[in-house]
Amino acid sequence: MKKTKQQRRLEVLKDALKQLRAKKIIANTGSVFNSLNYELDESCDANPDTDAQEIIKKLLKTEKKPICKVCARGALLISTIHKENNFKIDHLFSTEGSFDENYNENQRLLKLFSKEQLCLMENAFEVEDIGDINYYNPSWNSKGDFYGINYEHLSDKKALLSVSFGKKYKKPNDRLEAILKNAIKNNGLFKP
Repeated sequence: MKKTKQQRRLEVLKDALKQLRAKKIIANTGSVFNSLNYELDESCDANPDTDAQEIIKKLLKTEKKPICKVCARGALLISTIHKENNFKIDHLFSTEGSFDENYNENQRLLKLFSKEQLCLMENAFEVEDIGDINYYNPSWNSKGDFYGINYEHLSDKKALLSVSFGKKYKKPNDRLEAILKNAIKNNGLFKP
Protein backbone atom coordinates (compact mmCIF):
# COMPACT_ATOMS: atom_id res chain seq x y z
CA MET A 1 0.00 0.00 0.00
CA LYS A 2 1.29 3.44 -0.93
CA LYS A 3 2.20 5.67 2.02
CA THR A 4 0.43 8.98 2.46
CA LYS A 5 2.33 12.25 2.42
CA GLN A 6 1.77 12.51 6.19
CA GLN A 7 3.19 9.01 6.80
CA ARG A 8 6.24 9.82 4.68
CA ARG A 9 6.72 13.15 6.46
CA LEU A 10 6.56 11.42 9.86
CA GLU A 11 9.14 8.85 8.73
CA VAL A 12 11.52 11.64 7.72
CA LEU A 13 10.99 13.53 11.00
CA LYS A 14 11.57 10.38 13.05
CA ASP A 15 14.68 9.53 11.05
CA ALA A 16 16.08 13.04 11.53
CA LEU A 17 15.51 12.73 15.28
CA LYS A 18 17.16 9.31 15.31
CA GLN A 19 20.22 10.60 13.41
CA LEU A 20 20.50 13.63 15.70
CA ARG A 21 20.29 11.51 18.86
CA ALA A 22 22.83 9.04 17.45
CA LYS A 23 25.12 12.01 16.73
CA LYS A 24 25.31 11.13 13.03
CA ILE A 25 24.30 14.73 12.30
CA ILE A 26 25.12 17.83 14.35
CA ALA A 27 22.76 20.78 14.56
CA ASN A 28 24.50 23.95 13.39
CA THR A 29 23.03 27.39 12.71
CA GLY A 30 23.93 29.37 9.65
CA SER A 31 24.10 26.72 6.91
CA VAL A 32 21.91 23.99 5.47
CA PHE A 33 24.66 21.36 5.09
CA ASN A 34 28.38 21.13 5.86
CA SER A 35 30.14 17.84 5.25
CA LEU A 36 32.35 16.42 7.98
CA ASN A 37 33.17 13.27 6.05
CA TYR A 38 36.00 12.69 3.59
CA GLU A 39 34.17 9.90 1.75
CA LEU A 40 31.16 12.14 1.21
CA ASP A 41 33.41 14.91 -0.13
CA GLU A 42 35.27 12.51 -2.42
CA SER A 43 32.02 11.09 -3.82
CA CYS A 44 30.93 14.55 -4.90
CA ASP A 45 34.31 15.33 -6.45
CA ALA A 46 34.49 11.99 -8.30
CA ASN A 47 30.99 12.03 -9.77
CA PRO A 48 28.64 14.94 -8.97
CA ASP A 49 25.68 13.08 -10.55
CA THR A 50 26.00 10.19 -8.08
CA ASP A 51 22.80 9.25 -6.28
CA ALA A 52 23.20 10.64 -2.75
CA GLN A 53 21.06 7.98 -1.03
CA GLU A 54 23.54 5.15 -1.46
CA ILE A 55 26.33 7.18 0.14
CA ILE A 56 24.15 8.66 2.91
CA LYS A 57 22.72 5.24 3.85
CA LYS A 58 26.18 3.70 4.03
CA LEU A 59 27.65 6.51 6.11
CA LEU A 60 24.72 6.70 8.54
CA LYS A 61 25.08 2.96 9.09
CA THR A 62 28.86 2.62 9.32
CA GLU A 63 30.34 5.90 10.55
CA LYS A 64 31.03 6.35 14.25
CA LYS A 65 31.55 10.13 13.93
CA PRO A 66 29.04 12.71 12.66
CA ILE A 67 28.87 12.92 8.87
CA CYS A 68 27.68 16.52 8.64
CA LYS A 69 26.49 19.70 10.34
CA VAL A 70 22.96 20.76 9.44
CA CYS A 71 20.25 23.30 10.16
CA ALA A 72 16.60 22.26 10.50
CA ARG A 73 16.08 22.03 6.73
CA GLY A 74 19.42 20.23 6.39
CA ALA A 75 18.37 17.56 8.90
CA LEU A 76 15.12 17.05 6.99
CA LEU A 77 17.02 16.89 3.71
CA ILE A 78 19.51 14.25 4.92
CA SER A 79 16.64 12.12 6.25
CA THR A 80 14.54 12.65 3.11
CA ILE A 81 17.49 11.43 1.02
CA HIS A 82 18.02 8.56 3.45
CA LYS A 83 14.37 7.48 3.33
CA GLU A 84 13.26 8.46 -0.17
CA ASN A 85 16.21 9.09 -2.47
CA ASN A 86 15.98 11.21 -5.67
CA PHE A 87 18.82 13.61 -5.00
CA LYS A 88 22.21 14.04 -6.61
CA ILE A 89 25.27 14.32 -4.41
CA ASP A 90 26.27 17.57 -6.14
CA HIS A 91 22.94 19.17 -5.15
CA LEU A 92 23.65 18.33 -1.52
CA PHE A 93 26.86 20.35 -1.69
CA SER A 94 25.18 23.33 -3.35
CA THR A 95 22.46 24.01 -0.78
CA GLU A 96 21.54 27.62 -0.02
CA GLY A 97 20.86 29.23 3.36
CA SER A 98 17.90 31.37 2.41
CA PHE A 99 14.57 29.79 1.51
CA ASP A 100 13.83 29.87 -2.20
CA GLU A 101 11.44 27.42 -3.84
CA ASN A 102 13.77 27.15 -6.83
CA TYR A 103 16.70 25.68 -4.89
CA ASN A 104 17.13 21.92 -5.34
CA GLU A 105 16.90 21.09 -1.64
CA ASN A 106 13.69 23.06 -1.20
CA GLN A 107 12.08 21.55 -4.29
CA ARG A 108 12.78 18.12 -2.80
CA LEU A 109 11.51 19.06 0.69
CA LEU A 110 8.37 20.73 -0.70
CA LYS A 111 7.22 17.29 -1.86
CA LEU A 112 6.67 16.45 1.85
CA PHE A 113 6.49 19.72 3.76
CA SER A 114 4.64 22.96 3.02
CA LYS A 115 6.60 26.15 2.51
CA GLU A 116 5.09 27.50 5.73
CA GLN A 117 6.15 24.41 7.70
CA LEU A 118 9.73 24.55 6.41
CA CYS A 119 9.96 28.25 7.25
CA LEU A 120 8.43 27.79 10.71
CA MET A 121 10.97 25.10 11.59
CA GLU A 122 13.88 27.03 10.13
CA ASN A 123 12.79 30.25 11.81
CA ALA A 124 12.57 28.50 15.18
CA PHE A 125 15.97 26.89 14.66
CA GLU A 126 17.97 29.91 13.48
CA VAL A 127 17.08 32.23 16.39
CA GLU A 128 20.61 32.14 17.77
CA ASP A 129 22.71 33.12 14.78
CA ILE A 130 21.17 35.22 12.05
CA GLY A 131 24.47 35.76 10.31
CA ASP A 132 24.75 38.34 7.57
CA ILE A 133 21.63 40.48 7.75
CA ASN A 134 21.35 40.90 3.98
CA TYR A 135 21.78 37.18 3.35
CA TYR A 136 19.27 35.86 5.86
CA ASN A 137 16.78 38.72 5.51
CA PRO A 138 15.84 38.99 9.18
CA SER A 139 13.32 41.52 10.36
CA TRP A 140 12.13 43.22 13.51
CA ASN A 141 8.73 44.84 14.01
CA SER A 142 8.21 48.37 15.37
CA LYS A 143 8.26 47.03 18.96
CA GLY A 144 11.66 45.45 18.39
CA ASP A 145 10.37 41.86 18.21
CA PHE A 146 12.59 39.66 16.08
CA TYR A 147 10.59 37.96 13.31
CA GLY A 148 13.45 35.73 12.28
CA ILE A 149 14.63 34.67 8.86
CA ASN A 150 12.46 33.81 5.89
CA TYR A 151 9.65 35.51 7.78
CA GLU A 152 8.08 36.75 4.55
CA HIS A 153 6.55 33.29 4.12
CA LEU A 154 4.89 33.49 7.56
CA SER A 155 2.24 35.63 9.19
CA ASP A 156 3.56 38.01 11.85
CA LYS A 157 1.97 35.88 14.56
CA LYS A 158 3.54 32.64 13.30
CA ALA A 159 6.95 34.26 12.79
CA LEU A 160 6.95 35.49 16.39
CA LEU A 161 5.65 32.17 17.74
CA SER A 162 8.39 30.23 15.98
CA VAL A 163 11.10 32.58 17.27
CA SER A 164 9.67 32.34 20.81
CA PHE A 165 9.72 28.55 20.56
CA GLY A 166 13.34 28.51 19.43
CA LYS A 167 14.52 30.93 22.12
CA LYS A 168 13.58 28.38 24.82
CA TYR A 169 16.59 26.26 23.80
CA LYS A 170 20.13 27.59 24.07
CA LYS A 171 21.95 24.76 22.26
CA PRO A 172 21.28 24.06 18.57
CA ASN A 173 21.03 20.27 19.14
CA ASP A 174 18.43 20.77 21.88
CA ARG A 175 16.52 23.23 19.72
CA LEU A 176 16.48 20.92 16.70
CA GLU A 177 15.43 17.97 18.85
CA ALA A 178 12.55 20.01 20.31
CA ILE A 179 11.41 21.09 16.84
CA LEU A 180 11.45 17.50 15.53
CA LYS A 181 9.68 16.13 18.61
CA ASN A 182 7.01 18.83 18.34
CA ALA A 183 6.35 17.98 14.68
CA ILE A 184 6.24 14.24 15.40
CA LYS A 185 3.84 14.79 18.32
CA ASN A 186 1.59 16.85 16.02
CA ASN A 187 1.39 14.20 13.29
CA GLY A 188 4.04 15.73 11.06
CA LEU A 189 3.26 19.41 11.57
CA PHE A 190 5.44 21.78 13.61
CA LYS A 191 3.19 23.83 15.90
CA PRO A 192 5.21 26.33 17.93
